[in-house]
Amino acid sequence: VPEMAVARLEIERAAVAQRAARIEARWPGLEVGLDYMYMPANHGPAQAAGAMIAVELPGVWGGAAATTRATEREHAAAVAAARTVERAARLDLAVALTRHRSAVDHRAHMVAELVPAAERALDVARRALGTPQGSVPAVLMALRAVADVRQQQVMADAEVERTRAEVERAAGTAVVVGGAP
Repeated sequence: VPEMAVARLEIERAAVAQRAARIEARWPGLEVGLDYMYMPANHGPAQAAGAMIAVELPGVWGGAAATTRATEREHAAAVAAARTVERAARLDLAVALTRHRSAVDHRAHMVAELVPAAERALDVARRALGTPQGSVPAVLMALRAVADVRQQQVMADAEVERTRAEVERAAGTAVVVGGAP
């Protein structure tokens, strides 16, 4: 799942920042700079040179400890956020699986119960056509019922595929879900 990959990268980034802050808090910093300046002026060129040395002592500067504590909190927050993302991803997957199972069950009911019942009703209406109880409107109503049930079966098939895609999105990969046709 992409969100989980992002959360793992954030944990790694926070861990690297935490290690860097600990190193900076332990080791002194040294900065050396040399400058040379040449600037033409109206009354002749002006030249200047400069040098600078700066030493940063972690024990003297109290900000290093605060920075280290801040990066530790940042790392802990990244770990907590990753756990939250993982829980949300698991919940999304559970919901998608439940929807898919429901769609598969609905389709199975359509195939096993409703389609055969509508076809039996059509068969009875056709057989009754030659008797006094039979009528053309009854046959037409039975044909309409068969067409409606078959349309609902097609919609149920589409729902099974849609929910399968939901499961694959939530899982982050192509999956074979039990109960599928």
